[in-house]
Amino acid sequence: MPNMENEFPDGWYPVARSGDIKTKPIRRVFQNTPIVLFKSDGKLSVLHDRCPHRSARLSDGRIIDGDIECPYHGWRFNGTGHCTAIPLHEGQVPRRVVQRLNVTESSGLIFVNRGSPPAKQPYVPFWKGPKPVRLVVPMATRTTLIDLAENAFEPIHSLFVHKLLSRGLSNKRSNVKIRLTGADDRVEMTMEGEAEQNGWMSRLLEGKRTINKSALIAPGIMEVQYWGDGKLSLVATLYFTPSKSDYQTGYAIVQAPQSFGLGYLKALLFYPMFKTLLLQDKRMLKNTHDNWEDFGRPAHANSPLDFLRPHIEAVLRNERPKVADHPEEFSLKL
Repeated sequence: MPNMENEFPDGWYPVARSGDIKTKPIRRVFQNTPIVLFKSDGKLSVLHDRCPHRSARLSDGRIIDGDIECPYHGWRFNGTGHCTAIPLHEGQVPRRVVQRLNVTESSGLIFVNRGSPPAKQPYVPFWKGPKPVRLVVPMATRTTLIDLAENAFEPIHSLFVHKLLSRGLSNKRSNVKIRLTGADDRVEMTMEGEAEQNGWMSRLLEGKRTINKSALIAPGIMEVQYWGDGKLSLVATLYFTPSKSDYQTGYAIVQAPQSFGLGYLKALLFYPMFKTLLLQDKRMLKNTHDNWEDFGRPAHANSPLDFLRPHIEAVLRNERPKVADHPEEFSLKL
């Protein structure tokens, strides 16, 4: 089996919010490579954050007439990465180029891709109904992409990591039926039988629940939909971006109905709770990853309850998961 933590599935990955790019360049790390984002003549541009002259960070420079200027010797590069000026040099500018990445903007986020641009545009968060209340929350944690995706997808850890906040407010359990299906680029999970999650977030912010739909979509998108009485009560779309093999960043886009203004009040309550939930996951993922490395990266032990992982691995390898052709069903007490 391929070493999943060292692979970066092809596709669009978010590296910044649209509002992050203003008059100054900004630095990010994407797939082990530092990059610089800036606007050249009003258009977004993403280059490797290294001047080819003496390797200074271009992100420490400034934007002049649409070009980015190196802070060390003043070399300038346009949005395509080509050198346009070398101070004190007379005559034709030598051909010096900084590698460029593909960039696009969607859903209030800036996405990048190395290599040939994917045929598909970035995934747009699902929503059905009137314009919702919307939050964008940054994420970051030290772990592998597959472990992060599995953590976001499987529900069992919520009984322990998110006890009281998500589940476990009482000893009451629900008989939940789980159905796994999929398609070429995703694995989908539908959960029925849980009227509400037995935690403070659900009790304060959510009405009656009938269906919980989750999906992992290539290259690393996790989306959870909560439905009640045939209507959406909440959608959380998480975009995972591998900065390094063992460090993931990204953004969560959370949407909920406005509900005659109550949606904004719920958003104010939901934001700190959701941030706490992400922090709990971040701590546990870093804990397990660091300990795994300290023990020399041994093979993980699995149980029959780890039914999601093989299908997650397939999606992150850009392969069609088995459940796309042979759906599976399970029962759990949550």
